[in-house]
Amino acid sequence: SAFRLLAAWIKPILPATVASAEEFLAKPIADFSVATTPLLGHRINAFTPLLGRIDRKQVEAMVAAVHRIPAT
Repeated sequence: SAFRLLAAWIKPILPATVASAEEFLAKPIADFSVATTPLLGHRINAFTPLLGRIDRKQVEAMVAAVHRIPAT
C-alpha cells in the first residue's frame, strides 16, 4: 500500500517510472483514493527493476566531459 501511495505522489514527476510500477502491480494508479486501497488477494506481475543504479565512474566521466568543454 505504501508503494502505491508513493507512486501516486511521484506520478506527475516520473510518469514513465510509475507506468512501469503500474505494469508490475497490474493495476493503474489513477489517484490518491485508489492508491490508498490495499491490493489484497491481487496477483502482481514478475518483478523488473524500475530504475538502474547510478555508477560512480559514469558520473565522474560525465563531470570530466563537462570540464573539457571550452568556455564561450
